[in-house]
Amino acid sequence: MKDSFFRSMTWLHTWVGLLTCWVLFLVFFAGTAAYYRAEINIWMQPENHGSQYDVNADNQQLILKGLTALAQQAPDAETWWVYLPTQRTPLLTYAWSEPAAEGQRFGDYHQSFINPATGEALPKARESRGGDFLYRLHFDLYYMSVITARWIVGFCTMFMLVAIISGIVIHKRIFKDFFSFRPGKGPRSWLDAHVASSVLALPFHLMITYTGLVTLMFMYMPWGLNTQYGDETQAFYSQWKPIYSSSVPSGEAATMQSPQQLLASLNAAMPMSDEASSPIEMLQVEHLNDANARVTVRISPEHSLNQQAPWYRFSAVTGKLTEESTATSAANKTQSTMIALHSGRFAGQGLRLLYLLAGITGCVMIATGAIMWAEKLAQKQHKSGQFKPGLALVKMLNLATFAGLPIALASYFYANRLLPVSFVDRENWEIHCFFISWALVALFACFKRDKQTWQRLFLFTALLYGLLPLLNAMTSQYQLISNLQRQAYVLAGFDLMMLALAALFYMAAKRLRSSQKVRAAQVTKATAELGIES
Repeated sequence: MKDSFFRSMTWLHTWVGLLTCWVLFLVFFAGTAAYYRAEINIWMQPENHGSQYDVNADNQQLILKGLTALAQQAPDAETWWVYLPTQRTPLLTYAWSEPAAEGQRFGDYHQSFINPATGEALPKARESRGGDFLYRLHFDLYYMSVITARWIVGFCTMFMLVAIISGIVIHKRIFKDFFSFRPGKGPRSWLDAHVASSVLALPFHLMITYTGLVTLMFMYMPWGLNTQYGDETQAFYSQWKPIYSSSVPSGEAATMQSPQQLLASLNAAMPMSDEASSPIEMLQVEHLNDANARVTVRISPEHSLNQQAPWYRFSAVTGKLTEESTATSAANKTQSTMIALHSGRFAGQGLRLLYLLAGITGCVMIATGAIMWAEKLAQKQHKSGQFKPGLALVKMLNLATFAGLPIALASYFYANRLLPVSFVDRENWEIHCFFISWALVALFACFKRDKQTWQRLFLFTALLYGLLPLLNAMTSQYQLISNLQRQAYVLAGFDLMMLALAALFYMAAKRLRSSQKVRAAQVTKATAELGIES
């Protein structure tokens, strides 16, 4: 009974992991990169590299600058936004959306930037999705409907949770095996790497998988919501998170307060203690020049684990406070905490780096598990002399996914700098370059997928990432040394991360080459011994 149970768990762990590993690798890969999406956004718009965060900046004056610029550039917009600068995004961002055209849900969105240190408007930045593309790719995939993609990701995430739990069950000596790594042993070495990467960040893997399901729980399990609210689900979300409650214009024209008056109304509506303890994160003005025009001010949650911070809403016409945040339910706080744990938005620089490293171990865990299965099957088929097409398919998918995605990400960064700024639809063509380069690797994997191919692709990947800081120096007025000198650590950190990735892939390629030499020496020795015996 015991053997049967563990055999069943082993079978379950193997197949739920293998059937979804390539999608899960994409989810982990994109999600891990998205922990630094703000930094990627900045790097991918070199026109904004001159902007620096000023810890002593007057937020009141910055808000006034943003509102004044919006009043001048978009007086007839539907909505305004002003985002205050942070250390990760050292820009004063002001944005607006046009009224939606007939048959459209949303109008065109525009944004511009101001250097908070000097108060000067920055030149128009190139169109780019930046790190936001990786964030959406993590759970929305691409080239398909959002709903379909989220169901696929949810299905694979559930399989991931089953694989982790079954993996804990079958590895009875999991912590002992963690300290055992036997290089050059074929599948045994891949198993050791799989166990080590799994145990090293096991709490993170469990947390990130479970909270990933929780973030979309109303989509995956909507029955309670539908039973209580029927078709009026928007009413639930308005009660669940009032800050996101929708409103409609009255259709009655009204004169809004000037930027200076809006700032005065903001100060009257918001206690000074909130601004003193934590700065304003965002200000939004909706339904401009309408009697229902309203202003929403959100305080930055900073390092709050549940990401819930005070917010205030007042009339943009009269300046009267109409709504403010109140104590939320335990269920609301629990879900917000789960989402914050998954996204890492509360994390400082040190903890964010740990998130990144744990995400990388997740990628290694998935990749080594799939490669180990292929190696074991190859050995079995070599001994039996029976070869099945399924092994070739798995090897092709392994190479295309585990070697192809890093190349695709590097290609995305190269496209950002090499496509002309005036290129039509350039932000989407950056993304197309990501998938085109990935498809080329997949096509190559259809014909060659031996260890030498892995080694060459890893060397090529190391070269791509290693040259990115040079590309940045050639296409931006700032480079690694100058960014370090002026304490622009967001930009310098990106270049240093690219160099670290280049070193990582170079070491992986070198390791593959050394294992090939050992293997060749073993074969030569065995051949010589057989020749002597004969």
